[in-house]
Amino acid sequence: MQISMLKRTRQITYLGLLGLSPECDAALSATLSSGWDSRYVNEGRDDGNEHSIVWIEAGLDWEQFCFTQLSMDGEDFKEHHSSLFYLSSLAEFEYGLGINVVTLESDSDDLELHLEIGREDYGFTWGLAAVHSKNMDGQFLMLSIEREFKFLEGRLSLIPNLHQGFDFGYRTDAYDGFSHVEAGIACHYQLSEHLEVNAYVAHSWAQSDLNREGGSDLSWGGFAIAAGF
Repeated sequence: MQISMLKRTRQITYLGLLGLSPECDAALSATLSSGWDSRYVNEGRDDGNEHSIVWIEAGLDWEQFCFTQLSMDGEDFKEHHSSLFYLSSLAEFEYGLGINVVTLESDSDDLELHLEIGREDYGFTWGLAAVHSKNMDGQFLMLSIEREFKFLEGRLSLIPNLHQGFDFGYRTDAYDGFSHVEAGIACHYQLSEHLEVNAYVAHSWAQSDLNREGGSDLSWGGFAIAAGF
């Protein structure tokens, strides 16, 4: 299992406990990925106003540190993320601690602190992802469970996944609690040792937090290509 900040096609897991880029064995490695999403969905909300987005992300891994630079472009917004993560393991758990600077062209910038922790049991991967926003002074938690099925001598992977979100002042000030349930399936195909293509579909069901602000159920999908060096 590889922990990374890749979050978009990204419905591979929430906040990317498995990641979507090819793994590299070298102490120093780089990744480059780009993709398209039919909607820009965060925490069960359509932040892209029903428009699709394109994105590109570059990453540099050294030992237990991972730096990524992400840029997204939608119909009426541009967004950039600069992230630094420390990745490690303890007993049967893998975890990541990170900081993310969010630059928005239409709003004020934000500073986020991230924690991801996960483990594998009986073929299933489960995890907890937590983010704290300085601007909102709130947190969002996501519990995830998924299982990977490999075909074609390991080149093809199908990953059904299920997530439960909790909002504590991160998206809604007036209510803390259940945000949404999200389910999806991701597909990875390894074209070569250093090149991979990915696709996913997902659906989100609004819960109390989203319903109070007029949110609704959502369906979306996307695809990406990733290279590792």
